[in-house]
Amino acid sequence: MSENHLRWIPARVEEINEIAEQTKQFRLFLPSFTRFEVLPPNAYIEIKTASGMARQVPIVTHHLTKQEIMIEVALKDAEDVALRDFYDNTALEQIIELTAPFSVEDRDDGIDFYVKFVRQGITLAIPKEVSITDIMREHGLKVNTSCEYGICGTCYAEVLKGEILHKDTYLMDDEKAKQDCMMICVSRGIPGSTIELDL
Repeated sequence: MSENHLRWIPARVEEINEIAEQTKQFRLFLPSFTRFEVLPPNAYIEIKTASGMARQVPIVTHHLTKQEIMIEVALKDAEDVALRDFYDNTALEQIIELTAPFSVEDRDDGIDFYVKFVRQGITLAIPKEVSITDIMREHGLKVNTSCEYGICGTCYAEVLKGEILHKDTYLMDDEKAKQDCMMICVSRGIPGSTIELDL
């Protein structure tokens, strides 16, 4: 892994296609902080299998604006058990871990608002166009997410202080009006403010 690689990051399985005997393509969605470099021919990613071992698989295509990549897993008679397990048991919407030759491009780091994580005792700046959950991942904080669109409710967090700009479709209007909870994958604080979360 070169110095330009990201650490292990989560990716959601969006599509699975069997394109040939013993060969599947997996379309993966990556967090919004992931940016692509110009990939060399025959670029690979490393996937973490259920056994915790890393295995290389080729990148077939990547999408510059949607944080999507297509990978191809081809099995041979001599393929190891760990990769076979990934091939057989990976499912749609599953979250897997990977690392690859991605880079974090220069971005507008203009700070939008701040989040104080009360249990952690830290405050992080949230740039414009970047979610709270992605900043948490960048700083190695545990975060539970699933859809990342504000639909499923997995990333529900209690708000201890601050005014929230709700952008989810999970909470009812009366719940949003109370300003005591939020979906941290999409919702935000008022620009320039600091919100406090029970996390």
